[in-house]
Amino acid sequence: ERVFYKWLDLNIQLLDDVEVAGNDTGYSIQGQQLDGDFNVTITAGTAGIKTQKTQTIQSMLQMLAGAGINDPRIINPMLADLAELNQMPNLAAALEEMPTEQEQNPMAEAAMQLEMQAKQATIAKDQASAQKSQAEAVETMVDTELATWGIK
Repeated sequence: ERVFYKWLDLNIQLLDDVEVAGNDTGYSIQGQQLDGDFNVTITAGTAGIKTQKTQTIQSMLQMLAGAGINDPRIINPMLADLAELNQMPNLAAALEEMPTEQEQNPMAEAAMQLEMQAKQATIAKDQASAQKSQAEAVETMVDTELATWGIK
């Protein structure tokens, strides 16, 4: 901070005009006009850190995909972070505000759960029927074996 203020003092004394970048535009100010209070935002070059974070997030997304996890509540914030790292604030905001499927339609979630329960009941019924058929087959085999030996 001290170095920055020293640099600023030197600029005020040595520079005639200073180019100041605003949010959308740039404008010129004479060095002597910089004497008052003002805020300065400095964006340091962090390309290496951004690259490392991007690679980390991408590998995490690949691991989630490999594990079959595709929950938008987990993935969307990670994609938003990637968009911010790549200086895409509009995309990042859209991803953060994107509602998940559960937020979009709770009735569809309830219907999907009921459908899943119905499928599970059908599977249980089919398994019970298969076990009954297997038991009947074993009983028939035992009866045949007993008849062969003349016991029945």
